Amino acid sequence: MRELAWALALSSAAACGNVAVKADANADAPDPDALVCTAPQLACGSTCVNPMTDVEHCGACDVACVNGVDCLGGHCTDTTASCFAIKQFNPAATDGPYTHKLDGTKFYCDMTNMMQYDALALALFTAPPAGFTQVTAADLQNPASAAGFIGIYNLQTGVTVPTAFSSTNCCLKNDLTPAGTVMLFLAGMDVYPALNNVKMCSPAGGYLAGTIYQIVEAPDTAAPNFANAPLPANYFTMFPASATAGCGASANPALFWKRHP
Repeated sequence: MRELAWALALSSAAACGNVAVKADANADAPDPDALVCTAPQLACGSTCVNPMTDVEHCGACDVACVNGVDCLGGHCTDTTASCFAIKQFNPAATDGPYTHKLDGTKFYCDMTNMMQYDALALALFTAPPAGFTQVTAADLQNPASAAGFIGIYNLQTGVTVPTAFSSTNCCLKNDLTPAGTVMLFLAGMDVYPALNNVKMCSPAGGYLAGTIYQIVEAPDTAAPNFANAPLPANYFTMFPASATAGCGASANPALFWKRHP
């Protein structure tokens, strides 16, 4: 009997030794259902994104750029802040109107000469708005600066009055010398401010702040030519600018612009 018991024990042990044992699962193995993205894309949630350009995941998941700012090279970058910035990030950018996407500001870019035109203003010739310089006939005789004038004039649909003022004469001064009498001409005729196709010659109550005026070539013996936007690109070819004496040295309006490289 003892021999039989030993035989059964050995047989049982041998049988157990032949049982296949399943290996434990590898805790570090990837989830077969996980999202797989191809570089340079990155898995953010259930979507593959390019962190170099994605404004919602700029540089890393869930790093969002503020509205109006682009993601460039994995960094939130204001690429439309100025003509210089636009040209830097887009070397093919051409002359024309542009908009700062962050705040909606519009401006005109002369990309050829790297000049930015921000605004046109009408003001008393002895009190130019801060940051503005006078627009002269010589400026409007230059094709590049004439295009800049037309560009920003069309964006504004005219010239704006930053601060209310009154004048005692309405011809547009071409110089800033208080004793000077040189005025701006277009096509050999006087130029004046206008509002809604009406010549505004030293209006009662003055020129109103925040109001957009136009300019008008207004000969006394013929129909006036109101410069209503949009002005054509050849406006100053049709109405060439010049300067001549004849405007009284009094409280006259003048044209000013804000421009910079």
